[in-house]
Amino acid sequence: LNPTEVARERRVIVNEMWQKFNSPANAKHIRRVRKELFGDHPLGRAASPFGWPDTIKDIGVDDLRYFHKKYYHRGNLSLVMVGGGIPEIELVTVATTIISEFPKSGEVIEHPQPTEFWPLPITSGYTISAGELGIVGRQQTMIEVGRVCPQIKNTSSVEVFGRMIWEMLFEEVRGKLGAVYSPKMQHSEFASASELRIGLQIPPDAIIVTREIILSIIDDIIRGKKRAVDFFEAKRLIQIDRVRTREYTSGGVADYALFELATRGRIGSSQQDLDEASDLKYADVQALVEKELEPKKLYWGIIEP
Repeated sequence: LNPTEVARERRVIVNEMWQKFNSPANAKHIRRVRKELFGDHPLGRAASPFGWPDTIKDIGVDDLRYFHKKYYHRGNLSLVMVGGGIPEIELVTVATTIISEFPKSGEVIEHPQPTEFWPLPITSGYTISAGELGIVGRQQTMIEVGRVCPQIKNTSSVEVFGRMIWEMLFEEVRGKLGAVYSPKMQHSEFASASELRIGLQIPPDAIIVTREIILSIIDDIIRGKKRAVDFFEAKRLIQIDRVRTREYTSGGVADYALFELATRGRIGSSQQDLDEASDLKYADVQALVEKELEPKKLYWGIIEP
């Protein structure tokens, strides 16, 4: 390893971090939020695959060599090969050649075991101004509500729920606030947990009514109100169609396989995904929302202009 090249790459990564964090104040805020959401869990220390500026800047050549020697070996290796028309014996030969270039032994990283319970957030949320985070020019309030929960095994249920709440929020906010504010629904998957997050930009004086709208929609889904059931049926069909028409490029298949290995410790199949979407019932989404999105489990974030 060339120390000059390592230093150059370190600077590149730190610069990319600041494009995300914008300012030291915002980085500090994100770090605090992660701690309040995840507690002492290792995910509470993570901001992104990049890490944090103050830890990356101290990584040197010796650290990289130590990490590589300790973890880069066959016991931690997952090799995904995608493509058709190649005899299996040739694939085995190529795979054997690749694997033989890695050391035979080292410290094995065990896949984290899924947890069946996730504690409540340390606090119920935060309210902070954009100026305190070094953000200038923002005129609307950003409201986010989220929940960290045990890993959601049925991915179709959370994807259908995400589409349901997106459209229900869109209609409600447009109807009650008299304008169109595009909401967002984010689902992050980790090896031992899942994170659900709903975000919406609103007028500064609409925080209370928006909070009421979000809680009302969650309640409608839990109670099985007709409009929630209707939205479910429409979004379930979209999910089935999405799985059927998924673009199966070699690179996409390999990326998805590695993602499943990292988060779930196994690789599923397209047929399993299709069966999961086809067999999905309203009760599956209803149970997810009732169990994980009850008001006392939610974490509210408000960034004012």
